[in-house]
Formats: sequence, C-alpha cells, structure tokens
Amino acid sequence: MASQDPTRSSANDVASEDRRTERAVLAFLLDQHPTLLSEDELLFALDPKDLAEKDAIARAIRALTGAGLLRLSGSSLTPTRASLYFSNLEAD
Repeated sequence: MASQDPTRSSANDVASEDRRTERAVLAFLLDQHPTLLSEDELLFALDPKDLAEKDAIARAIRALTGAGLLRLSGSSLTPTRASLYFSNLEAD
C-alpha cells in the first residue's frame, strides 16, 4: 500500500496557492488598467494579512513579469499587450 509523499503534497499546495495569487494579481491589474500602480500600491490594495501573503504577492509579480504578462516600467506595474489581448478574448 503506497502512501503519498507529504513533501510532494506540500509542494503541490504551495504551487497551487502561488498560481491562485498570480491569477489574483493579474486580474486586479487588468481590472485597474490603464491606472498605473506601484508594487507598494498593489500591496496596499490587496491587503495581505501577513508576511507570507506579502511574499506570495512579490513572487507572483516576479513570475508574471518573467512570463511576459506584466511589465515593470520604473516603479509602475502594467499588464503587457499580450495580457490585455487575452483578457479581451476572455471577456467575449
């Protein structure tokens, strides 16, 4: 009888939570577009409850920027054209 590896399960939970945070960050910035927000303003708006949530938002920003879905221009975060295009496809 094989049991699940608790380490793998924990890693899957973290990855799932990170994806959920990435979706929330991107959805919020798409909703606010064309308003420019800094990372601090985004954190204020999303109101993380603790340091872990704040870190998750910072990871989401890095992941979305690395994936080409967000752009950091100076201190402002903006959705890329690809993100905006996809958002418009989803809206129809």
